[in-house]
Amino acid sequence: MSVSMSWQPHKTKRGKYFDGGSSLHKILEDKFGSFPIVLSENDIEFLQGVEACGNGGVGDLVSALYEYGTIKIEAEW
Repeated sequence: MSVSMSWQPHKTKRGKYFDGGSSLHKILEDKFGSFPIVLSENDIEFLQGVEACGNGGVGDLVSALYEYGTIKIEAEW
């Protein structure tokens, strides 16, 4: 079963979908707990490590954190 994940600036209601799939979903859930999760600029280093391991879509999250400071990620099955 595939999962779709989206990020949005923490205070808005419109998400932007990004690549990631179930493996990235599991990584984020293991690190941050159940969805929705809120990420801040403090999480950029962890995300860059995940990206270095070849997980697509993480660069979108890092860019969003640089732009907005805090984002919320939701997942839909």
